[in-house]
Amino acid sequence: MAVRPVIILLASRELRRGPDSPLIRFVRTFEHYLRHVLRPDIHVLEGSYRALLQNGLLADYDGLHPVASGRQGGLVTLGDLVVRGADDGRRVDAVVYLLDPRDATSMFPDSQAVKRECVVTRTPFFGTETAAAEWFRLDWARRLAGVDNNEAERAWFAPQHTLERLLPDLVRHPAGLGVALIAHDTYKASMLEFARRHADFLGRFARRYATGTTGTLLNGEVPERIRRRWQEDDLERGVFPADALPARLRESRDERDRVEKAVAALAATMQGDRWIDAQPSGPLGGDIGVAELVRRGQCQTVIFFEDPHVSREHEADIQLLERATRIPGSEATCLHDPETVARWAQAWQECLEAGFAPPTTLDAVFRHLWGVELVVPTARRRGAGNPGWSAVAASAGWYLCALLEDRLQRARERGTPCRIGVGWGAGVGEVLDAMESIRTGLAQRERDEGVSRPLIDTAGALGPWLTAQPTVGILGLAEPDNEANHHARRLASLYGGTAEALPHYAFVKGEGPGGPSGDGALDAVLMTGGALTEGAMPIPGALADELERDAVGEIGGVVVGAGGTEARIPGYRRIGATTDQLRATSRSVLVAGRRGSELPVCLAALSAGLVGTLVTDIDFARGLVQAAARGATGSVNRAAS
Repeated sequence: MAVRPVIILLASRELRRGPDSPLIRFVRTFEHYLRHVLRPDIHVLEGSYRALLQNGLLADYDGLHPVASGRQGGLVTLGDLVVRGADDGRRVDAVVYLLDPRDATSMFPDSQAVKRECVVTRTPFFGTETAAAEWFRLDWARRLAGVDNNEAERAWFAPQHTLERLLPDLVRHPAGLGVALIAHDTYKASMLEFARRHADFLGRFARRYATGTTGTLLNGEVPERIRRRWQEDDLERGVFPADALPARLRESRDERDRVEKAVAALAATMQGDRWIDAQPSGPLGGDIGVAELVRRGQCQTVIFFEDPHVSREHEADIQLLERATRIPGSEATCLHDPETVARWAQAWQECLEAGFAPPTTLDAVFRHLWGVELVVPTARRRGAGNPGWSAVAASAGWYLCALLEDRLQRARERGTPCRIGVGWGAGVGEVLDAMESIRTGLAQRERDEGVSRPLIDTAGALGPWLTAQPTVGILGLAEPDNEANHHARRLASLYGGTAEALPHYAFVKGEGPGGPSGDGALDAVLMTGGALTEGAMPIPGALADELERDAVGEIGGVVVGAGGTEARIPGYRRIGATTDQLRATSRSVLVAGRRGSELPVCLAALSAGLVGTLVTDIDFARGLVQAAARGATGSVNRAAS
């Protein structure tokens, strides 16, 4: 039986708040891998544990172990776990501690001690989502690279040929990126040996930086500072008999031999090339220089062989560099010890050799391609008839519950109301059913466990800050339960908020812009979509016949063409939220995937920027990416915009 790995998982408050926070996004991306592939024991601080519960992640996973909050000594417990290991002797395999540089607690001694002990014990430590995601993505892909006929697992990754078609710049990773190589004196030989062993891999980076002495050594020269120190040690050794050298001088001699051999070997490998852009020495501002490169986006990986046992005269500079790698918008991968770095490079090498590089999960493709968050159930749908829709609706319910809880809390903090748009259709009703069930289940869990701080607002304190608004007018259906007005009332009732109503038909005679819902910003929108031919949008036949030829379906009540523009109906105007209003929504959530024929309209909505979060199953998501690669939507890459 395989030994279960041990992982520590926690995050600063703002980095775990809401369904799009770094911690939640990281766990959502790797939940399938954690549950079904790695199966680790996960030790998680109370605040992060509560955030996972609120988002329905790792629910009922038997390897999830909460510890006390940081204020109650939880970080001490986790630090001790790093030092001593688990009770059965297992060592900690990785620590994911997402640190917010804007949060003063990230500089508290207990926070710093956890990271330091990881360096001492050679335990991989990841302070950013970027670093953690790269490590786990490489490990997942490395395992897949050695297994044949594992299409079920590979479905979570974008095929290489698809990446080459859609995101060629991503395929060239790490080409085009920068890497910094830094080592304290006691680890300079280790850095040289690492660079020699992985020279081909490091050569893939477009730019390579290093601080003063390390950079000079990597370029095949021994700097004057090091030579002077060696000469001083030689003079001191001369006063001792050869068999009575102090330990310090013996170690210095051995270190010199090791450095000289490593410099020579690396110089031979690089054939005399000055392949490193050497910055000033660390104490003379080199660490700050690298931090600025990170901030500018010129350096995406920092390899820092730290010596945690020596006093550093430029400690403030080192902390500044680490902080720079965690600043939102310029996050970088920062690795801290030779053993972790060797494992990281080896994983990259294995993926490159297997033709599985860069290993890119589908959620990353959606983020790069369309600027969209992807939410999928952990279990894949199976069989005919798409029974997986219930799992998609449940995932959407969890996402919406967490999103609204966060949005309403923030609305109360800033003192301004929160407006939530709601579309029509049976799919929206099923998501609302899921939300009601989730809120009931969380409230029951609170009662059963005697939770002192509620996971959700059950007292109605957030209700006054919520206004639910239909995004499209009525159609006079025989089943009005599917209309947006009804859905808005249901959503408002879940939180004790208020609901607006549109008394007008969705399409009325006369030209001009949309109706009453066409003005004002929306904080979030829940919508589904579908093909017109399947009756997903029950437009009266006379109107449907007049739609422009390029109409591919409707999204949130908006009839769209293949390019995502709204298809006009001659002689009629649509009542409801405008396409510009949907684009400006801070978080528009599209729930899709009940039918394969929804794919063209979803692609149109993605390319037009009408979607902020897509909730679907893994097969439908993969189908969207493959269709985009076939050129189904023309120009689909919105990353630059």
